[in-house]
Amino acid sequence: MASVRFKIIYLLLYSAYGSFFSYMPVYYRQRGLDASQVGVILALASGIGAIGSPIWCFIADVFNKHTTIFRINCLCSTLIRLLYIPFGGDFYRLLIAVVSSQFLHSAVSPILDAFVILF
Repeated sequence: MASVRFKIIYLLLYSAYGSFFSYMPVYYRQRGLDASQVGVILALASGIGAIGSPIWCFIADVFNKHTTIFRINCLCSTLIRLLYIPFGGDFYRLLIAVVSSQFLHSAVSPILDAFVILF
């Protein structure tokens, strides 16, 4: 039963990734950012994701709070992503929102992978 639950979670997570992240450059352009600003936002989001993932996973392993960190990071990154709407035209505020949400969200996939291995 747990394997079906994880399959559904993976399906929903990666469906959301595919529908959300593939259209973000278009959204940024429609909000008035130029191509170099869009590139900076996407590059920093990828970079911070590569840095944030090991940090969050280390914290989860040290304190053995995988479920708590998973839930908090999902909730907080989603709430911060709602700021994309009012911050859409302001490059610096949008950059801060994107980087912080990506830092929080960077732990979701690795911790989910750990759940699958452990359960």
